[in-house]
Amino acid sequence: MPLTSLKEKLSQRILSGEMLLEICSVHGEHAFEKEQKLLNLALSFCDDINWKIRKLAANRMKRIIKNSQKYLLDNPDTYDVMVEQLQELMGDEENFVKIEALESILHCLPLIKKKDIEERFAPIIKEIFEKEVEEHEELQYSMASLCGELLFELKKLGLR
Repeated sequence: MPLTSLKEKLSQRILSGEMLLEICSVHGEHAFEKEQKLLNLALSFCDDINWKIRKLAANRMKRIIKNSQKYLLDNPDTYDVMVEQLQELMGDEENFVKIEALESILHCLPLIKKKDIEERFAPIIKEIFEKEVEEHEELQYSMASLCGELLFELKKLGLR
C-alpha cells in the first residue's frame, strides 16, 4: 500500500511523510538522481488532504530544494514542478501551511528565478500581507517575524 494511501491512519501517514521527506531533505539530488520516483512520492505529500501533512511537506521543501540545487538546474521540468508546488502551498486554505510555505520560499529565494519570484510568489505574499494577516490572527505573529528577513532577501536580489 502506498505511503500516502488514505486507507492508512493519519499517524502512519504523518510518520511515513516524516521519514520520506527527511530522506529527501538530507540526501536531495543524490537520491533523486538514483530514483526519480522518490521525488514524485515526496511531492505527493504537498497535495495530501490533511493540512498537517501538507504543513510538513511545506516545511521540508526548503531543505529539499537547498540540497537539490544542481539537480534542479539540470532538470528544468523538476524545478517547475517544485516551484508550482510551493506556489500551491502558499495558496493553501490552511494558514499554518501558508506560513511554512512562505518560510521555505524565504530560505530558497536565492535559488528561485527572479521571474518566478515576481510573477508567482510576490502577488501571493502581497495578498497575504494586505488581506489575510488582518483577517487571521495566527498569521500576524509569524508574518511579523518573517517580514524583515523577507524584505532583506528581496532587496539583496534587487526586488521590492
